[in-house]
Amino acid sequence: MRPRAGSSLFVALLVAVGPALVVSPAVAATIGLNYTGVTVAEGKDLNKNNGYAPPDNAGAVGPNAVVQLINGAYAVYDKATGMRTQTMAAKDFWSTAGVNPGNDIANLGTFNARILYDPTTDRWFAAAVSGQSTNNLVMVARSNTSNPIDGWQAVSFLGNDGGPGKFADYTALGIDANGVYVTTNNFNANAPGAGFFYVSAYSMPKADLLAATPSIANMTRFDQINAGNIGVTVQPVVNFGPSSGHAPLLANFAPAGTYDQFFRTDISGGGAAHATLSEPTLIQVNEYSNPPRAQQPDGVHTISTIDSRIASHVYQVGSTLYSVNNTTVDGRAALAWQTIDEITNAVLEQGLLHDPNFDYFNGSIAANQFGDLVIGFTRSGTGAGGNLSAFAAVGHTTAGATTFADPLLLKAGLVGNYNYFNGRWGDFTTTVVDPSNPYSFWTFQQYADGTNSWATQITQILVPEPEGLILATAALAALLGMAHRRRRRAARAI
Repeated sequence: MRPRAGSSLFVALLVAVGPALVVSPAVAATIGLNYTGVTVAEGKDLNKNNGYAPPDNAGAVGPNAVVQLINGAYAVYDKATGMRTQTMAAKDFWSTAGVNPGNDIANLGTFNARILYDPTTDRWFAAAVSGQSTNNLVMVARSNTSNPIDGWQAVSFLGNDGGPGKFADYTALGIDANGVYVTTNNFNANAPGAGFFYVSAYSMPKADLLAATPSIANMTRFDQINAGNIGVTVQPVVNFGPSSGHAPLLANFAPAGTYDQFFRTDISGGGAAHATLSEPTLIQVNEYSNPPRAQQPDGVHTISTIDSRIASHVYQVGSTLYSVNNTTVDGRAALAWQTIDEITNAVLEQGLLHDPNFDYFNGSIAANQFGDLVIGFTRSGTGAGGNLSAFAAVGHTTAGATTFADPLLLKAGLVGNYNYFNGRWGDFTTTVVDPSNPYSFWTFQQYADGTNSWATQITQILVPEPEGLILATAALAALLGMAHRRRRRAARAI
């Protein structure tokens, strides 16, 4: 939803030395770089307004940079040190890229941004919506180079053209080898009581966006899709592998109630004009329901958990889809995660992250090709340690069974009575795999740094490399060293 506003290349070398690769199911992950990103105080200064919530915590990681594109701000960090190298208002990011979003939403101009780094093209992609109360714009940008500081170029178009539902909300962004995909929820208007009825999806050939002047001439629009037929907050899948000829979209039911199905649809032909959208397939999952508002130590102020939608990226690794959504367990907010076979739609695994003493919500998921997965989320509760804090759970899959270690505290909240804009939080977070090292994950979370103040946190999480890989790497280094010494001895003999 819109914010409320007021006054390097990794090469795995496996050498057949010693035993086969061994991976322990106990994931002893460690925290690498860990620093505070953009805060609401910075957002106020950048946008000359009296504050806003939520941040809509989107981020991405490239070969040498970490980037945030959130409500009110765009920030770039050096990946090796965490040092901030560029900051600007989010509306200035879009204006500089060639699209003027205006100044609506108390001077923010734009909201609900998503950002990705695409290792297959060595470029960054971003999407967001402008802030007009009706007939607002969907905006899509790509970077000029692999360095996000080298500039961006953007295109824009009217959300949900051709029918009711004229306020586009809750942008989602996906990508595969052929196309870039954006979806939105559509309301009659951004006003109290405005109804939500429709969903839109947009398919853009990736090559067109990468042209010297990006183009949407071959974009295919799917407007006025009844949300009851495709789901709420549809997530186009992020897939950096080879194209299968179609791009999956995954969604669930989010209105009040208990449900046990996901929607799966596919966009085919995304690399050219006239892409097609399949009929939905229903996937049976465990029951999920909208979570209650999350609790805090003061016992008075509660936090918005929105609903049970799939709020963050759905990732495809090989033929497996990874997703996470909010749910309820024993009266507390919890996280439900799923792995789904992309080919057959069979649910491979599903589970819950929850704690009887805390609320878990606002989750995002990423996985590598070696069975490691990370879910970043917010934790809060009424007891000790219940301040709104950034956490992550690290799991590993062995022989089809995933085991999670105890959650890692990434940043502890500073207050136990956050009540900014009636406890607005989220609306989503981001977790990604480092494109230069599959054993390095990054998660973009948030914490309460004041009663009326949120802050974002950027954390690198390092999962252990398999023992066999470490032995193989050491053996390869030893062999290379021996070869080098032999060459030096041979040179001296000559």
